[in-house]
Amino acid sequence: MKRFTISLDDDIAEKLEELMRERGYQNRSEAFRDMLRDIFASKQLARGDAQALAIVSYSYNHHKRQLSERINELQHERMDLVISTLHIHVTHETCAETIFIRGPMSEIESFALSIIAVPGVHYGKINLIPEGMESEEEPADHDHGEEHGHAHEHPHAHPHPHSHEHGNEES
Repeated sequence: MKRFTISLDDDIAEKLEELMRERGYQNRSEAFRDMLRDIFASKQLARGDAQALAIVSYSYNHHKRQLSERINELQHERMDLVISTLHIHVTHETCAETIFIRGPMSEIESFALSIIAVPGVHYGKINLIPEGMESEEEPADHDHGEEHGHAHEHPHAHPHPHSHEHGNEES
């Protein structure tokens, strides 16, 4: 890990402190790391061939003639991208759906926008997450086996199994 010092004007430093309080950062390093990750992610997502995960959420009136069927058809046409769909009933007329999509940015964007643009969709939002961005906590070559070797400062989910031995017990 490299350390460096930066100087900020007083007004920018105050805004940084305010941002840290609002977002719950414990220190400036965490805040700057997240800002830099956001910049790097935006740069990566700007490439059309970049692999990404998208969460597309939208609401619509399910009583509108053939709207549900049209959205369903679009999803079936791109089964190569669609990972999962969550459908909830908001009111008697309104439904909300979230589609999880994975693939090249250019295809994800095109598909997501085609869903949101369907006449009758009230509101839609696309959240993009670049794939392949490694953090200092999880290096690219880390072991996905039983012991993964990083400290647990706070509880969080892992995409890989844990093994916590307690004497001769298995848990």
